[in-house]
Amino acid sequence: MEVPQSLATAVQAEAPGNTELQQALLFGAYGESGWGANMGSPSAGGYYGFTPPSAFGITFAQAQDPTTATAAILPSYQRVQAAGVPSSITNPEARAEWIALNAEQPAGVDPSNPSVQTGTSAQEQAQIQSSNQPTYYGQNTSFTGQSDVWAAIVGATGGKGSSSTPTQTPSKSQTSTSSSSATFAGIKLPGGLTGTIVGYVGMFLGLVIIIVGIAVTFRAGQKLEIAAPAAAKA
Repeated sequence: MEVPQSLATAVQAEAPGNTELQQALLFGAYGESGWGANMGSPSAGGYYGFTPPSAFGITFAQAQDPTTATAAILPSYQRVQAAGVPSSITNPEARAEWIALNAEQPAGVDPSNPSVQTGTSAQEQAQIQSSNQPTYYGQNTSFTGQSDVWAAIVGATGGKGSSSTPTQTPSKSQTSTSSSSATFAGIKLPGGLTGTIVGYVGMFLGLVIIIVGIAVTFRAGQKLEIAAPAAAKA
């Protein structure tokens, strides 16, 4: 199962960089039309099940166009997201449904009103909030293969599913080794080898200093031996 490319492109273009909003739009579109452009009728239809399309300032033909339809419904989704999803809902799949449920207003309700819906929707929202799990519109029969639906949504948005791989943090030993690396003769050496080379260089310099000290002492002794006979003759 895949999200129709035209719809995925429209969602990404209308909500750039907002993965949660993109996922909510696709969740709502599937719940309303099964991602079918021709779903419904002129009085209630299109990708997002507009009831009627004229309430959103578009025609039924425009409701069947993914870009125009997404642009028309987008403000409703944005208002719900801006109002905030309850902090108890952390599952991305559940958050997507929460936003979609509140944005997809029932017939006769002003689409500019982001207030919580009543009836079945309210029950679904309570269930989502208490369980942190999606209800798929109260297990609506239009949601067949729910795991496939969510996988398709995640794939179309490049987002995360209900679980994500934790970020690996380097250990202290890894950090220490990396930070102590150095470059010798244009070659970067690991920290351990760097320490060994530095140690040998230090020993070599120490030995040179000792040899120089011995040489200086020896030459000073020779000068004293030569100076002594000269003084005796005088």
